[in-house]
Amino acid sequence: MSGIIDKLSSVFKDEKWSSSVEAQLKSSCYIGDLEAVKNAHTHFILPVGVVISKYATIEENCVIYQNVTIGGKDFILNGNPSNYPHIGKNVIIYPGAFIVGPIHIGDNCVIGANTVVVSDVPENSIVGGNPAKIMPRG
Repeated sequence: MSGIIDKLSSVFKDEKWSSSVEAQLKSSCYIGDLEAVKNAHTHFILPVGVVISKYATIEENCVIYQNVTIGGKDFILNGNPSNYPHIGKNVIIYPGAFIVGPIHIGDNCVIGANTVVVSDVPENSIVGGNPAKIMPRG
């Protein structure tokens, strides 16, 4: 699986956020802390319908597809940062995935399309389904 991450990292390595991408994110997505997401070198394949809570943390070089939700279990006005997801480095999140609650997604993981993640995912895992299950390799 590290081959997939290496290929994606090389594709996006020198990509800069253009003003049009940033404008699209601001108009068609809700990203609670856009500066933090930019500083982590997050890559959006199709920046439409993405929701990322301001309390969620995303580490470097993640790839996020359209209609992904990363949020907590708290009501937004009473947010407790410890009740929100932490996404590790080099994670790929495919379209329609939901990552909700006080969970940790390890480094180098792949979250499949329309997967609902409500518990921790160990690093180097591929998960899919509702609820998410770790997929066997090979």
